[in-house]
Amino acid sequence: MGLDLAWAVLPPDVVARREEIEACGLRGGCSHDPHCFEAQSELARSYEFRYRRLERFVVPMLELGMGFEGGQLDIDAGQAFADPAGRPSYDAATQAGRPCGLSGIPVFKLRSNDAWLVTAREIEEALAHYVTVPGPVRDGYEADASWSDWLTWLRVTRQHGGFTVE
Repeated sequence: MGLDLAWAVLPPDVVARREEIEACGLRGGCSHDPHCFEAQSELARSYEFRYRRLERFVVPMLELGMGFEGGQLDIDAGQAFADPAGRPSYDAATQAGRPCGLSGIPVFKLRSNDAWLVTAREIEEALAHYVTVPGPVRDGYEADASWSDWLTWLRVTRQHGGFTVE
């Protein structure tokens, strides 16, 4: 299963451009060159993560102490909480249910498309764990370009309220 990751909070200029592109499509067709679908795809690359299969990141995160296993809480839709954009995130509930002493990203959020919000706080905790890993170990992981892309994603998204997983 592929998951979509996007910044939790988009900058106003990106939101405005996205709305403009969507409005063009709703008017019954696009006559722009390049076509607005292409413009939307290009714009999305700025705030969406290009990888969709996240298990390649979950395993190293667990190995490096950047995340933790934990059962997904059984929360029905009527108890959903909202992220900054008003989407259900269940984040307050998962924070309340976090096992004592664990920090980082609860990896169940990276294993389902249940509209999770990975918060800036969780990202900060994960990155704080990562900097404590010995340099030669980090170098080994960072030899994989996809892992370096993941670290860049984490560093950027903490400045955008975290990221959503759907």
